Amino acid sequence: GSGNSQNCDLVTPKINMSAGTNVTVSFTYYFRSYTGSSATLSYSTNGGSSWTQVQQWTATSANPATFSQVITALDGQANVKLKWNYTGTWGYYFDVDDISITATITAPSAPSNLTTTVSGSDMTVSWTASAGATSYDVYSSDDPYGTYSFETNVTTNSYTTTYTAAKKFWYVVAKN
Repeated sequence: GSGNSQNCDLVTPKINMSAGTNVTVSFTYYFRSYTGSSATLSYSTNGGSSWTQVQQWTATSANPATFSQVITALDGQANVKLKWNYTGTWGYYFDVDDISITATITAPSAPSNLTTTVSGSDMTVSWTASAGATSYDVYSSDDPYGTYSFETNVTTNSYTTTYTAAKKFWYVVAKN
């Protein structure tokens, strides 16, 4: 009301879009304008240290209005935050609802060229790195047709374990 000022933010927690492309931000909103008031949508790719404005509203919108935009600067970014801001003096409001943040995720290719080598008491299972993989789940079984058990998750394209004389069968799943 009269003599008062508003300057408020709605900020998301950090969002990891490192595996995403075509990042789309969508929401419904209602902005009611008063002289000097404005609303903005901004993004940060460094956890909120700096912000880049995407859109600004200064005129009253329909209720509800829809915003949807691909923000390519967010593609592949691991430390994304979004911020909605309303600033006004003796102003009205900026309502935001039904926020949706989507992206196209490309699954990594399957690991290939799985090999095992023995050196002393260590056995190393290695494979060709998969494009887009950030880690790998390693599984083993005593029977090629039996149940495989999870061994570990690794961030490199090899896994070393203590060698036993028992025959083992291995498979690896790429993850992102």
